[in-house]
Parts: sequence; C-alpha cells; structure tokens
Amino acid sequence: MKALIVDNEEDVIQSLRLLIGQYCSDLEIVGEARSCQAAKLWLQAHEVDVVFLDIELGDGTGLELLQNVPSRDFEVVFITAHSHYAVQAFQFSAIDYLLKPFDPERLQEAVDRARIGIQQSAKLQQLEVLVENLQSNKLPRRLVLRDMDNIHLFEVENLLYAVAEGSYTRLFFKEEREWLSSKNLKYFEGVLKHGPFFRTHQSYLVNLNHVLRFERTEGGSLVLRTGQQIPVAVRRQKLLVEQLMRLQ
Repeated sequence: MKALIVDNEEDVIQSLRLLIGQYCSDLEIVGEARSCQAAKLWLQAHEVDVVFLDIELGDGTGLELLQNVPSRDFEVVFITAHSHYAVQAFQFSAIDYLLKPFDPERLQEAVDRARIGIQQSAKLQQLEVLVENLQSNKLPRRLVLRDMDNIHLFEVENLLYAVAEGSYTRLFFKEEREWLSSKNLKYFEGVLKHGPFFRTHQSYLVNLNHVLRFERTEGGSLVLRTGQQIPVAVRRQKLLVEQLMRLQ
C-alpha cells in the first residue's frame, strides 16, 4: 500500500516514518506534506491508499483538507494530540486515529484496518459523524459501529442498554436491533458518559431515558418501556435514584 503523511512537524513525520519502516513493512511512504495546500496539490497529482493526517495544520485543519479534495478514495488515519473529548468523537465515528506519541501496536491496528478497506459511501458517513461530534463536547447523536465488511450507524438515543459478555459488549437498540462489539463495557461507559447512561451493575449499562420504573423488590431492578428488566446492584441504588431525579 502507498501512504502519504500530512503533518506540519518534521519530528512527527520522521517518527511515523521510522515506526512504519519497523512495524509495517508492506506500507510504502510515497509522499509528505506539511500544510493543507501542499497536501491538496499532492493528492490531486498522485494516487494513494492511506493518508496519515494531522488535525491541526498551519494553514487549516485536516478536516478542511478532506472537504476540499474532490476524490477521497483512500483510507484516513488521523494523527492527533487532541483532548479526551475529541478522542471520543473519533471513537463514535469509528475513524481510526493515532495519539502522539505513537504506539506501535495501535499503528499496526490502523494499518490493518486500512488494508481491509471500506466503501467510499461509508467513509463519507464516518467523516460526517466525526465532524458533527468534534463540534460538540456533549453526547454525540450517532454511533458508528464497524465489522470486517460494513459500517453501521446507530442513533445513540435508540440504545436501550448494554451488557458485558466477557471482554465483549452486546448492545441492545429499539426495534429489536442488537450488536456484539469487541470493546468491553468500560469502553462504552466512558464513551457515553455525557449522556443519560448509568452503570447499574457490573455487567449492565442502561439508558435512563428508556426507564419506565425502578422496582426495589427482589434486590432492585429497572423496568424499561420495552419490558426488559435490568438488575441494579444494592451499592448503586442510591446514586441511581439521584440520577433518575435529575432527568427532565
């Protein structure tokens, strides 16, 4: 695969070049650019499989660059030192990113995903969700979940609850949709922390907007409007009541 690195810091470019040479031998760095304008001109003249793209460039942002490139038939891996909320935006959109300083294992994962490739329409949807999420530090509206072949978009408000299944998480949505993610429940608890989601139990994360009532009998459980009953650990009940009282 052929790759372009776009970053305005020389040491970042050289660090990424070195790691790619050591850990991704089938990836060839065919170009470098240190500004949006230079990257735009390079992409207009060359074909590339993957672009490692910094968010903040001297004459603009990586997102602005993508909006000004007519043909985006390449994979994008953002390289960023952004704040935690911005990283969550990348997680929601399922677009790959690398945090500075780079971790070799994460680099290999990103290159593997780029190698698999996804359809252009799915890339555009991912970028749309990313832009939407980066513009707010609140709970994003949509969650993008990906498997080996496809990209799936879910409305966050339609997520009923999530259940831990070992190191995996099963997500249950309205209209009887469900999804098994390779991420653990703690990951989703962190990603959804700005919304009405509550960890009722070691194995359950619940959207409180879908709760019909809280039953204290038989140890305590939440009853959802869709009929499911979610167990509530005794030590979490007081905090749960406080959270329920805050709902508008």
